Amino acid sequence: MADSVGRQLCRARNGLGLSLKDAESITRIRSKNLQAIEDGNYELIPEPVYLRGYVIAYARYLDLEPEPLLEALDRELGTIDEPPRIRPRESLPLRGSHAAPSLKKGIATLMALAVIAALVFGIIRLTAVREPLTPIPPLDESTESVQPTRDATPSASVVATPQTQTITDPQSLVDDFTLRIHVKAESSSWVRVLVDGRVAFEGVLIGGQYREWLVTDSATIRVGRPSAVEITKNGQTVTVPPGMEVPELTLEP
Repeated sequence: MADSVGRQLCRARNGLGLSLKDAESITRIRSKNLQAIEDGNYELIPEPVYLRGYVIAYARYLDLEPEPLLEALDRELGTIDEPPRIRPRESLPLRGSHAAPSLKKGIATLMALAVIAALVFGIIRLTAVREPLTPIPPLDESTESVQPTRDATPSASVVATPQTQTITDPQSLVDDFTLRIHVKAESSSWVRVLVDGRVAFEGVLIGGQYREWLVTDSATIRVGRPSAVEITKNGQTVTVPPGMEVPELTLEP
């Protein structure tokens, strides 16, 4: 029987001479969650939606391939099932002795109804009374044509109504900006983002994933692996300050 995901991770960690605290300081995954994964107690993860992300980040930290571990994790969780077998539906043959006469009888009935409907429609059109058209009176040539005169005073319907322009108060404009955090391919990092004083995200992002927020007042960002993360403000790259164990930076409009 193949080892579980937790045993493979635990064996790899022990082989490198690392403790759970060492793994926690780099992956930014709490040691109790790493211990739960190694023991196979997946139900102890506070947010199960992050379980696959934790396994990917932990595996890459231990120089393991994440894909085989994810497949084994799916088997342990029972998310891979055999597709249900679809039983072919048996078709019953038509009995020729009964189907053919019924079909012919139905066609004959439809044709008879169509003929009757056409006759009724023709009779209605022939018997309908049409009202004579009112004759157009002849044009009196002695009547002089009256040329329309233009009134010097424009009518109320012609007077153009000036358009109302809305003037926006510059003080009412808010200098919001868009914050985007993107994790490079084949990498992962723990990220914590506060937007306008509230926690907008905290967890592990794996390669290719990104998050975006609209910031009004300020944003505070903490990352576990700065080299794996790209941060942009309104499309402009933000440089993470070097030399910090857990880099933290604050962005404002």
